[in-house]
Amino acid sequence: MTFVPFNGANIDPTEVYFQSDRPLTYDNLTVIGATEVVFGAYYIQTRVAEASDFTLTNSSISSTSDMAIAAGTTVRLDAASSLNTVNFENFGTLAGTGTVNAFNFTVKNGGVLSPGFSIGTLNNSGGIAFETGSRILSEVDPTAGQKADLVSSSGPVTGINRATIQVEAARPGLTAQDYAAGNDYTVFQASRFDGNSPTLVAGGSLPALSSLSISNTPTADGRIDIAFSTLPVSSLPQHPSVVGSPNASNLAGAVANTTNTSPGTNLTNGSTLGNTVNTLTNSGLSGFNRVHAEPYSSNLTVGLEQLDLITNTVLSHADCRKYQAVGFSNADQPVAEGDIDSAQSPSGAIDCSDRRWWIDTAYVSGDVDGSNGLGTFDYSLGTILVGADVASTDRGVVGVYAGFGTSSMDEHDQVDQDFSTDSYHVGVYGRTTTGTWEFSGLVGYMFGETDAKRNNPSVDGFTGGEAKSDLDQEGIHAGIQARKLFNLNSGARVSTVFGLNYGRIQQGSGTETGGGDFNYSIEKANAESLVASIGIDYQRDFLTENGLLTPIAFARYEYDFFANKDSEHEITVTSPLFGTFTQVGQNRGANGFVLGLGLGYQISELARLTAGYGYSVRSNGQEHGLGANLSVRF
Repeated sequence: MTFVPFNGANIDPTEVYFQSDRPLTYDNLTVIGATEVVFGAYYIQTRVAEASDFTLTNSSISSTSDMAIAAGTTVRLDAASSLNTVNFENFGTLAGTGTVNAFNFTVKNGGVLSPGFSIGTLNNSGGIAFETGSRILSEVDPTAGQKADLVSSSGPVTGINRATIQVEAARPGLTAQDYAAGNDYTVFQASRFDGNSPTLVAGGSLPALSSLSISNTPTADGRIDIAFSTLPVSSLPQHPSVVGSPNASNLAGAVANTTNTSPGTNLTNGSTLGNTVNTLTNSGLSGFNRVHAEPYSSNLTVGLEQLDLITNTVLSHADCRKYQAVGFSNADQPVAEGDIDSAQSPSGAIDCSDRRWWIDTAYVSGDVDGSNGLGTFDYSLGTILVGADVASTDRGVVGVYAGFGTSSMDEHDQVDQDFSTDSYHVGVYGRTTTGTWEFSGLVGYMFGETDAKRNNPSVDGFTGGEAKSDLDQEGIHAGIQARKLFNLNSGARVSTVFGLNYGRIQQGSGTETGGGDFNYSIEKANAESLVASIGIDYQRDFLTENGLLTPIAFARYEYDFFANKDSEHEITVTSPLFGTFTQVGQNRGANGFVLGLGLGYQISELARLTAGYGYSVRSNGQEHGLGANLSVRF
């Protein structure tokens, strides 16, 4: 294929655009005399860049004024291909072993020079200017005749300190010692360099125990040489691939300790731990972020949220004045009197002589945002509770409740996992009044079972698999609430509410199976919360043609003393291969704000239905909740 734009004196200079939605190879392509050649773009009234992939063999583009490779586009040149132009701007990737003859050659931000088909030399007959964000990608092989990809420029190189040199392995399975034995590796040569400090990056395919450095002075030598050194196994926990995650780092530390003490430990695939760690790559070590046991710590946070939901729901039903909350959060609502006839309003004076039974259901969807290297995860909670007043007087009420709850945790941004818990709840609640103050409280117990699954990917020589385990859960919780009632002239009732809730969840021990080299035994662990709250409730009755309706609104501020003291929950796990280490998970945070809206409807003289929505935002996440309940006097 040949383009010859200037084959006549009356022919205008031509722009040539190459764009394709699939990889293309051009053999014997010739372009002569174009004013502009652009790879990875097309022109229809305006220029549009679209990532493309081209390989040129036995091809030549010459006598061109301007040439460019668009961002996201790759152009590969074989040794028999050349690009000849006055100005060359590389926003994409120029690869291969061909030759560039450019008077002004600029590697732009995001641009890459990637010499070689595997290992080879990319030649340039002029100078090269590097902008910030530019990159050189060089593969190395200590056993090859040419040990490294090479960019060779006969002219000067400017801006080298703004460039990044990324070094990758040309073939897998070599150790850090192998690369160190092949020192040094020349990756760039030119007539001169204007700096000695390009950024060095060890690519994902290199051994995790390798360290890179520039071993010469480029400004004096006219070349850049890379040298390898070998890191001790004990450096794995501080490796950049895992140091940002305390859980991946602790796992790497356990692997390192066992490698030093028992390198002959056999793995699932039959290889030894020592050999596997020696060939573990940077990307492989990064995989430790996906095979640790943090979800077991995170599950403690979800368990505390479930206890908190139960506590606040039951406290709302301790109201002896027959008005119940929306089933979400700790929102017992006072009742407006206004101009509504007392015969049609069940509020009347505060009188607890009538008893009630009630049923409440709620659903909550929430998320926790991880910080300091901990994972972010979503969770959901569901409850159905039934309670009844078993004794009452004009000053108070005592009741019992029982119910069933579910919780699930998924969408963990680090570990692919699925945790689900079924729980059972029982407890006692009570309430008393003194003047315009009301006091309520409860003590409860829960028992549940968690089904846990973690999907471990294989990590280089370490074998993964789906790790499954079953764990028991137990919890105790208690709460007290004080309420000051106010009557407004508008007929509304407002109350200020003060609360203190305590919860303690204990997660039993369990042993995983099916997880390959990343099975863990989980030790028993517990977590606590102590939440103080202050808020306001608003409520007013409206008599309509359809009956008595009561709009409800509430707001709370909550503070968890234990969450402030310990920002995460800690567990201890033991690997049959790597020994014992700790893992931590994010809690919900110390501060929380809760808002809710609801509507009550008086079904009959004895029965009332309430439903509503609640939203809470916390230091480390948020929740949305829906709830409904039915209360009947008897």
